[in-house]
Amino acid sequence: MVVLKCAWRRINMKNDPNYSESVIKSTSIDGLWVIYKVPFEDFRGYFREALKLSLLEKKIGKKFHIKTWNYAVSNPGVLRGIHSETASKLIYPIHGKGFIAIVDMRPESKTFGRYETFETGEKEQITIFKDEGMGIVALATGETPFEFMYLMDKEYDQIKQKGLIWNDVDVNIKYPINNPIVSKRDENNPTLRQLFPEKFKI
Repeated sequence: MVVLKCAWRRINMKNDPNYSESVIKSTSIDGLWVIYKVPFEDFRGYFREALKLSLLEKKIGKKFHIKTWNYAVSNPGVLRGIHSETASKLIYPIHGKGFIAIVDMRPESKTFGRYETFETGEKEQITIFKDEGMGIVALATGETPFEFMYLMDKEYDQIKQKGLIWNDVDVNIKYPINNPIVSKRDENNPTLRQLFPEKFKI
């Protein structure tokens, strides 16, 4: 048995050569942000800061009051979505390979109908923040379950939800899997044209 003796001491992480601040980048969709953070690795494994709330709030220009914290596990090939809520959401993939698409479902937005995609894995870990009204779809693309957490600024009974069919022809998301496993509920979600017919009038 190997016993490691450690002395407790206060550490200033910013003085550590392996420390780096989180980088928060905007996307082509207003209100959609991606947080990148290089993990701190050593012989024990690694540590990664998933969220620095003060940094996020400074970047997005408003407070993000966390009210619920949820955890989801999708078996290989399972697709969840496309789901939209009247709540801002922070998505943090934990384990497994996954494909995430965020769709702008806000009818007043200049980028209505546009989407951004992200692929995550053990070495490609990111945190995603999206404003309310955007849709999200998560697909487990690896051979093991895809696990992720999401935090919202409203409780479940305070939000209104919309579902959008995952393979909507107008949005036209390019999925890495052709025949995902989808629930009956999500298979019966309406199209973008059915949800917002006024946006497609000539």
